[in-house]
Amino acid sequence: MSDSLNHINNTQHSVGDTPSSTGCRRRRIFGASLIVVALAPLVTLLPWGEAGLEYQRQAILGGEIWRLVTCHWTHFSWSHLFWDLFAMAILGLACERRDQKSFWLCLLISILVIPAGLMILMPDLSIYRGLSGLSSALFGLLIVLRLEETFRDPRPARIAPVALFALLFIAKTIYEAASGCAVFAGAEGDTWAPVPLVHLIGAVIGAAIALVRRNRSIRGRTYSFQPCG
Repeated sequence: MSDSLNHINNTQHSVGDTPSSTGCRRRRIFGASLIVVALAPLVTLLPWGEAGLEYQRQAILGGEIWRLVTCHWTHFSWSHLFWDLFAMAILGLACERRDQKSFWLCLLISILVIPAGLMILMPDLSIYRGLSGLSSALFGLLIVLRLEETFRDPRPARIAPVALFALLFIAKTIYEAASGCAVFAGAEGDTWAPVPLVHLIGAVIGAAIALVRRNRSIRGRTYSFQPCG
């Protein structure tokens, strides 16, 4: 009898010792955002990098379509480059740690949609450079992900910082649209102006991706727990 009980216990342990129950999960590797960041200084150091890779409307219409992608890694000044790298590194790592799939989806869609939006919505804009559109997309993604986390534990101390950063982003966008001056990246002698539309498009893309993936996740959990008759 005792041998039978021992056999049952051993069987239960062997069944229960699965990767999910023991906490063994596939290790994820973070740092893709740092690779994205590292490309920008390399482009800046190339003798032909900025002029050959920036967004130039007429050149794109003439067939140089690679500029629609490469323009994100070009910059007007070292100040512009520094602030873009700073924002991209922080937001990228934060988004990667929370949802790596959403990070990649947000990045890839933003790289393509933002320049396309400029071509359609700002036909008078001849030149554009910078990572700020991608950073804004990651900001929108991160804000919605953080809001989802705070809704699970809706304490004022958790909600207030998220709301504050969202309001600051809106205020920054409005200020730059009204003044034509960058809040962070502008330096004495810089002759370029921010393009708030890029930040708006990016933020909408990031927020939309977070919301869509969240709804799919909710539907998946609902379907997986349907009662069986």
